[in-house]
Amino acid sequence: MTKHRLHLSRRSILAAASTSAAAMLLGGCDRLSEAPSFRNFLASAEWLTYRAQRTVFGRAALAREVREETGLAVTVGEALDEHLFEVLPGRFVRILPFACRLAGGSDVVLSHEHLDTRWLPLGELGETIAGHRLPAGYLAAIRLAEAGRSAA
Repeated sequence: MTKHRLHLSRRSILAAASTSAAAMLLGGCDRLSEAPSFRNFLASAEWLTYRAQRTVFGRAALAREVREETGLAVTVGEALDEHLFEVLPGRFVRILPFACRLAGGSDVVLSHEHLDTRWLPLGELGETIAGHRLPAGYLAAIRLAEAGRSAA
């Protein structure tokens, strides 16, 4: 009869303990995610993250996105407002509009995501464009930019 010796290193004990702890935490995730207080905590954390990103990265990211989507160089000015937009029933995105000025030519190069473009003086912009109603939050931000002020 052969005797087998079990050798447990500190690393294997820590790995087993970590795996067990992770399994217990994951098992409680469903219950935790259903708790209203935990959902509120996550929403608060998400809001703080958005605010930090808006402050630190917003302007540079917006200028880069405008260039990628349109080929236009812009100088990003002040934040105008912040609102939620319901893209699908019960699904929202946070809209963070900024005032921007062209920093170069006005020839737009459309990305594959867009069909058409046109320039409109802000004063002539109504509540619809080509028969499509502008979302209220977008229109409010445009009016703030037109007036040269922000609500943020």
